[in-house]
Amino acid sequence: MNADNTLFISNEFLRAGISTLGAELISLTDGAGREYIWQRGPSVWNRSAPLLFPVIGRLRDGRYTHRGAEYLMGRHGFARDSAFTPLETHGGRAAFRLTDTPASREVYPFSFEFTVSYELRGYSLIKEQRVENRSGETMYYELGGHDGFFLPEEMEHCALSFPGFDRLTLLRGGGEIGLTCGTLPLDTELFRDGALLMRTPENGVSLSCGAQRRISLSSAEFPYLALWTPYPAGKRLLCLEPWTTVPDGSDTPFELADKPDILSLRPGESRTHRYTITLEETC
Repeated sequence: MNADNTLFISNEFLRAGISTLGAELISLTDGAGREYIWQRGPSVWNRSAPLLFPVIGRLRDGRYTHRGAEYLMGRHGFARDSAFTPLETHGGRAAFRLTDTPASREVYPFSFEFTVSYELRGYSLIKEQRVENRSGETMYYELGGHDGFFLPEEMEHCALSFPGFDRLTLLRGGGEIGLTCGTLPLDTELFRDGALLMRTPENGVSLSCGAQRRISLSSAEFPYLALWTPYPAGKRLLCLEPWTTVPDGSDTPFELADKPDILSLRPGESRTHRYTITLEETC
């Protein structure tokens, strides 16, 4: 671990850097040294690939209730801004752990263990997230990724491929987007009104820019997929975001247990969620 609290793992093909702050992936390079992850900065987006836990997006009115008490929590939860403890780093694997604290229990009244591991296998990076309930009551949570990818060209020269699909049905009244041979040409105007939210495509999704390279995301364990870039500045950035849950809407219940798609764990129970990023040469 170096001075900026970044740990590195590598194999024959890839090298990944993970910050202990938020257990966030902040670099993924290939053998030629080409960077695939967005390098954070205040002018466009000051993150790279944050983890979203224990909520996704903004809560309705910034609050929720549980057992008669009201709690306030910021956008995307607190894990992304929390210091994780490194558990192991060797070869192509690293793991990090976050547990509850008095401060976390003020906004999230559960005792938990959140373990995140990264493993390089060939040209793939597997991100595994394990949530364990250490409380004496049922625990409720949401979980998501927010991986930002650096585009080697401006977005208008890039496209997303959805194998087996001829159109995308967007949630939250977003309508439909037609595809050409399963392909969606990208344009920042797609994101004028914010993220595009859909059911996770069963065959995954691939991001390509010209003939240079392709990034594939396989996230079948996450029911939803969001696409986002900050409009209009995000011309060289696209986020692919696997989510377990749709964020709150204007009519979402305040009671945590009643939120649609909320996940639950009985006392002592745990659950593991995985998704995979694969780098592929296109020529």
